[in-house]
Amino acid sequence: RDLDFGAAARPLFDLLVAPATAAVARRTRLVVVPDGPLWELPFEALPGLRSGLLLEDLAVSYAPSLTALAVLRGAGAKPPASGPALLAFGNPRLPAGADLPRLPEAERQVLALAALYPAGASQVRVGAQAGEGAFKQQAGSARVLHLATHARLDDASPLFSHLYLAADGSGQDGRLEARDLAIRDGLERETDDIEVLV
Repeated sequence: RDLDFGAAARPLFDLLVAPATAAVARRTRLVVVPDGPLWELPFEALPGLRSGLLLEDLAVSYAPSLTALAVLRGAGAKPPASGPALLAFGNPRLPAGADLPRLPEAERQVLALAALYPAGASQVRVGAQAGEGAFKQQAGSARVLHLATHARLDDASPLFSHLYLAADGSGQDGRLEARDLAIRDGLERETDDIEVLV
């Protein structure tokens, strides 16, 4: 949490990113597959390839393993069906046992985001409507997914890390696990944009 992290970040950049500079210099995205304590390192806060921070040069995302990344990319992926351009979930009613605060700003955020799309081109789900079952049913047909909710990272078993959604009566517990996304037929493709705010 120290804002004066530059001195510590430079050696980490030199060790972890600099050897791959030639490979990523002309790219716009970097997918990191961390191991062990590297799950705690915010790669996007390392020094940039040109100046500033790495997140100013590349969109940084994470994958629990190369196998999961390959599945999520879906080599034989089908194009999205005629679903909404935007599917946004915000401030879900949290499942029992999730001792976390409500996120009213997240609800306002997804509603404001939907207003940026033409009428009928977006679908927003909030509160009890922002359920895990609804997400699994509809996410495969949306071009852009936006989830504004709480998350829990499981360092020991990353595939059990999860996003909190509503337990919507579909037999789902409201915990959308990373492993659920890896095996879900409808999500075996790349969407134009997946943004998760936690």
